Amino acid sequence: MNNIFLLSICERSYMVQVFLIVKIFFKILCILAPIIIIIASIVNMFKAISSGKDEDIKDNLTMLVRRIIAGLLIFFLPTIISYVFTDIVKADDVSFITCFETASASKVKNLKEKEAAEAKAEAEREKREAEALEKENYQKDQKDRDKQKSVFEAEKKKKEEEERRKQEEERRRQQQQNGGGGSNGGSSGGSGGGAGSVPAEVSAGTSNIIIGDSRTVGMCASITGDWSKCQYSNGGKANGSDFYIAQGAMGFNWFNGTAVPAVNQIISANPNTRYNIYSLMGVNHLLSEIDKYIPTYNSLATGAWKNQKIILVSVGPVNESIEAQNGYSTKNANIETFNAKLKNGVKQSNVAYCDIYTPLGSNFGTGDGLHYNGATYKQIYNLMKQC
Repeated sequence: MNNIFLLSICERSYMVQVFLIVKIFFKILCILAPIIIIIASIVNMFKAISSGKDEDIKDNLTMLVRRIIAGLLIFFLPTIISYVFTDIVKADDVSFITCFETASASKVKNLKEKEAAEAKAEAEREKREAEALEKENYQKDQKDRDKQKSVFEAEKKKKEEEERRKQEEERRRQQQQNGGGGSNGGSSGGSGGGAGSVPAEVSAGTSNIIIGDSRTVGMCASITGDWSKCQYSNGGKANGSDFYIAQGAMGFNWFNGTAVPAVNQIISANPNTRYNIYSLMGVNHLLSEIDKYIPTYNSLATGAWKNQKIILVSVGPVNESIEAQNGYSTKNANIETFNAKLKNGVKQSNVAYCDIYTPLGSNFGTGDGLHYNGATYKQIYNLMKQC
């Protein structure tokens, strides 16, 4: 037997406990058995003496001697076994004997304390790794948000300049036709008021709740033309019949701990409204969290959201070559696995699966390989509304 394997066994508290129990049993056996044997032989010897028969006395005397020898052999059996294995046979199993002989209550206690300390150290190590991963993901997503924001602001500035150019052309045209610009100021003011009239909270007209991560934040900004409140931490974003609950770098824990309670609050405040609840979660921590999403969706569909329509939107594709240049490592193969499990895992009557992965294919606009440009976000939005 391998000594290294035996040594590892001897360092496990539960095995040392087993050795200790066996050791105590043998000690009791080695003491009681000889005593019982000798007492029984002496009783038989006295019976023979009482009978007065020489032959019986001789036989019982011989039996008494044999039993005394047998009792002594049993009493010294552990010592004999140890001597044979360690001094004569020199077997590899000597570690087994050592493990048996050193088993004690104090050793069991020390090993349990050592194992508890190791388990605690391992838990702390895993916690540190999880915190480091979460921090890394947050920093990456912050970088993504900054990139998306700069692209969005550039597009917005371009649109504003184009709008101002059109307004100026319209003003000049009206001046040429009317000889002045009295009505022009009213037209311009009305346009400005419309741009700033997007509601900041859920209104009576809200019927769609859209939940997601940084991709959904980007879609919100592209659809509404306003980046400021698309992050749910900034208050959430309302746009017509849509209300966005989205936050960058988030996964299942945020969905279950923040997004779900937010939706429940909206439903409670508007009991007569039937909502379309779109969930675009999943691109962060794909395969490590799909088995958490599925039972949660099933539970919500038959519980708090049973009177609502739930649309589970598939995770969209990535451009692996571009994202690799920007520090991302999401794989389309993993996205396809996630989407297949999502599609087949939730089968409630009020749940629909919305496939955007297939229509997008490889024909989508992206700056960093993971997030999309404004045109693609609008395409996704239109695909969602068709589901």
